Amino acid sequence: KKRPFFGICFITDGAISYKTENSEIIAESGDITVLKKDALYRAEFLAPQTKDILINFQCSSDFAADENNDITLIKGCKSLKDDFLEILNYAAFSERGCMVKSILYRILDGITQFGAETALSAQIKQLINSEPAMSEADIAKACSISISTLQRTFRAAYGKTVSEYKNDIRMARAKKLLL
Repeated sequence: KKRPFFGICFITDGAISYKTENSEIIAESGDITVLKKDALYRAEFLAPQTKDILINFQCSSDFAADENNDITLIKGCKSLKDDFLEILNYAAFSERGCMVKSILYRILDGITQFGAETALSAQIKQLINSEPAMSEADIAKACSISISTLQRTFRAAYGKTVSEYKNDIRMARAKKLLL
């Protein structure tokens, strides 16, 4: 049966497996999945303590973080996670409906921006992997963005700074050489 609404699911604890005809996506605690309207999938809670917040909604346009997939997994996006946790804080207070609606709009805005940010962050990561010695200024120039946009985008996507990521690459290479 096709999904009748768009959905956004925040996994607060445990993990959920989403199986489509072509793939399986495992969403864990802190992850967010965006479920397209008319998607065909099977969701399975992988642990008895699994808990989630599922928001179903109608939308007049084709809302999706990734237009090519029925299910989009968003990992490590701290701002979206914080917004969901803020909803939990307000959910107990029925007179706070306007605040919850405002937070939901922030979540929807964040998810629609996720697709563009993901492509950019992947481009940045690819440049760093191919040339770890490249400076942040050179990476920003190659991506036609400012250094602050480079830093913000990379940190939002990977949870660490460009410098921290470069250090991780250097450490991995050093370990490999030592072995």
